Amino acid sequence: MSVKVKHHYFTNLTAIRFYLATYGVFGHTNDLLSILGVKNYQHKHILFYTNIGAVFLTAFFVISGFLITHILIEEKHATNDVVLKKFFLNRIFRIWPPYYLVLFIQWFVIAHTPVKEISDLFYAFTYSKSTLTPIMMNHGVYFFLSLIMLPHLSLTISVVLDNWTIVAGHLWSTGIEEFFYFIWAPVMRKSKDIVKSIRNSILFYYIISIIAFTGLMIGYWILKSKTVISIFHFIMFFLYLTRLSCMFIGAFAAYIFFYKKDWIAKNVTTKRAIICGIGAILVIVSKVPIPLVTQELFSVLLSFLILYFVKDNKRIPILDNRVFNYLGKISYGIYLYHVSIIFVVIYFCKKYNFFVVPVIYIIILSLTILAAALSYEYYEKQLQKLKVKYFMKK
Repeated sequence: MSVKVKHHYFTNLTAIRFYLATYGVFGHTNDLLSILGVKNYQHKHILFYTNIGAVFLTAFFVISGFLITHILIEEKHATNDVVLKKFFLNRIFRIWPPYYLVLFIQWFVIAHTPVKEISDLFYAFTYSKSTLTPIMMNHGVYFFLSLIMLPHLSLTISVVLDNWTIVAGHLWSTGIEEFFYFIWAPVMRKSKDIVKSIRNSILFYYIISIIAFTGLMIGYWILKSKTVISIFHFIMFFLYLTRLSCMFIGAFAAYIFFYKKDWIAKNVTTKRAIICGIGAILVIVSKVPIPLVTQELFSVLLSFLILYFVKDNKRIPILDNRVFNYLGKISYGIYLYHVSIIFVVIYFCKKYNFFVVPVIYIIILSLTILAAALSYEYYEKQLQKLKVKYFMKK
């Protein structure tokens, strides 16, 4: 007889995911407005400081590492096993439906309308940064990689080797999360020592990163070989995208939360949380990207804050309320749909020369929340019912 595992629900973290997704909406809106030469709030307010773009995605990954690992720990603690079929079905039915819908919209709708001009402009300035000789990949390769849930590999190829304006480039982060789930759930199932598994995973990530960095330097300074540079640049950029070390830091925080309640009660205090919060802000505003250090330092500080937010199930009104709980539930949709909505809104703003920036923010955020809510209620929830009916029978 199977044991039904009751999972802990972290309402405070749900709301934080909404705030992070909202920053993504404003940040990408500002990026496109800046590309078009429209004055906005990119450099005037700390919330839109340029370095925070990379960090807010790291925050998403740390929280995902924490939540997924906690789910796996709960199941293994209750049943002494992790049912991979159930785990992967839950992830597939949660992540794939909106992902493939956005992939279709970007590749087969926007790419064949006048809005494509805005889309190409955004992705060209945001992602195309290669200084190497392009290899000119067939565009069908990029679509195929995205189709099989490898948009992060597609983005790596386009940025490092091709310099092509990739369609639906923002989906790379979804691919990263799926990549993490794919490798971490089996490891957790087999693991007899969670801390050792996390330590070895981070160590392996660092070893590969150091080898890639060393190879890149040898290619630049000794061999002066474009081929060697391309290979190791490719590996470095792919590892940077994955942020696996940051997810594993979040995973370690989940271990502490589940098994080290006494340590949390003694050490996770308001004073230390404030210090970590200030430290995280300093990492963001410093704009000093140190490879294999900056993102990890931010992840450690954020993990401490996560433990503070979930400690004792305390209710934080600005995070734990009905409105933000719901918005947090649809935050995944907000992140996926917002780029397409930005393209459409900015296209019409450009066409009719309407650039009242605060109004543009309100329109884009409102339409994005509406799209995410409709998707969640009438598309994603319906597929969840099908999952329960046909795939999760006892």
